[in-house]
Amino acid sequence: MGFILPALAFLLINYIASLAGNDKFMIKPFGEDNMQVYAILANVLPFRYYMVNRQMDNTGRGILFATFVLVILYYIMYFQHKP
Repeated sequence: MGFILPALAFLLINYIASLAGNDKFMIKPFGEDNMQVYAILANVLPFRYYMVNRQMDNTGRGILFATFVLVILYYIMYFQHKP
């Protein structure tokens, strides 16, 4: 779940950005870097739900671990592509 939800969120955000179009006068909050961060942040809600409401600590830890892995991969990719 920790890896699937960000992937689905990225696809949804990408779809919404494609519907918004590529108008040069429009502010673009959906840049590639921003979409990846938004997708990673999608794990915050299920993490809180499993840790606080359901008292399922192991599931929450798994989501947190997946989030850390995705953040580390994001920074590796981000700094490789920046000049």
